Amino acid sequence: MTMWQKISFGCAILLAACLGLLTSCTPRYPGAANNQVFRAFENPSTVSEQRIALLLPLEGTFAKQAGAIRNGFLAAYYQAKQRGPVPTLTVLNTGGKNIKTVYQDALQQGATIIVGPLIKNNLATLVNSHEITIPTLALNTLVSHSNASNLFQFSLSPVDEATAAAIKMRNDQHNRAIVITPSGEWGSSIAKAFQTQWTSLGGQTTAQLAYGNNASMNNDIRRLLNIDKSEQREHQLRQLLQEKMRFIPRRRKDFDAIFLVANANQARQIVPLLRFYYAGDIPIYTTSAVYSPSSRPSDNYDIEGVQFSDMPWVLTPEQLSPSLQQTRERIRALWPRSFERNPRLYALGVDAYNILFELAKLISTPQYRMNGATGTLYLLPTQRVYRQLLWTKITS
Repeated sequence: MTMWQKISFGCAILLAACLGLLTSCTPRYPGAANNQVFRAFENPSTVSEQRIALLLPLEGTFAKQAGAIRNGFLAAYYQAKQRGPVPTLTVLNTGGKNIKTVYQDALQQGATIIVGPLIKNNLATLVNSHEITIPTLALNTLVSHSNASNLFQFSLSPVDEATAAAIKMRNDQHNRAIVITPSGEWGSSIAKAFQTQWTSLGGQTTAQLAYGNNASMNNDIRRLLNIDKSEQREHQLRQLLQEKMRFIPRRRKDFDAIFLVANANQARQIVPLLRFYYAGDIPIYTTSAVYSPSSRPSDNYDIEGVQFSDMPWVLTPEQLSPSLQQTRERIRALWPRSFERNPRLYALGVDAYNILFELAKLISTPQYRMNGATGTLYLLPTQRVYRQLLWTKITS
């Protein structure tokens, strides 16, 4: 059997309308004044005058992730260099360093545009201290900030995937959902993003589970689906009648879809439990975290039928532009093991470079869409790059 049953973009206009992005007039981007800088990236005669500083934590906890992003960025850079003039590029390490000092170092070295930082706390530090004085494409997202006019945000945000899941589920005519996310602040933020979008579209959340350790998962799912209450009713009836009965527990009936946030290992435990407790007929929607491109078909047996969103770089590489396909193949050849583990981070690096050449159009033409490695990209009025993803269904 083929891995994919169906892949679709959905309706871009509906997506934009659902997110409240379409307006009757051109959005006023705070960074429109920087359009002259971005125009210079479009012009072969001026692009070589530009200087990019790439700020990443190449040492410390996030060194491997940062290395994948850097290598993706470099691959796109050298791919572009084969076609013509490119900006000057400097890579600066932020690992274990004061982010304000590194940012100032980039300015002193003549940077005209900065890509990074990657760590959210570093980004917040720059925003709160009003340090962002030149066009900066951050590789993370702050939900709210001081509307810094020079700041653009681009990341692989699971919050965006949760929002897209709500839209997809309503598109598929679902009305009542159960939400299952990890416990903790991260899971809570994703659940909140989903429910905000879901409610705005008229959907209802009938139950929610914030799961923790594996030991309690079985009981958590039983309680979520009201299997325990069904068993209690059976026990009471058996005591009343004082006779043996044939009994099949009944799950709750007040939902028609499930939104699940889980990685592959977690999903392989949760999905079979949902099916064991009589919810096997209910569609399950989730995020890209559920799927590892290096997994074998047999690995996906327990999560067969689950629907998730992901980027073209992962799902349909053969449909990427010729330039992106060449970049992807070069990355696979140079860093095969790292690429297998972190394909999405390489794609983020590739798009982070290429988007610098598209920002002028994204600012001046709000309807403009960039076909990137990480999705179909467009710019929100908040100057955050939104990724429209593909949807597919896992089969074994």
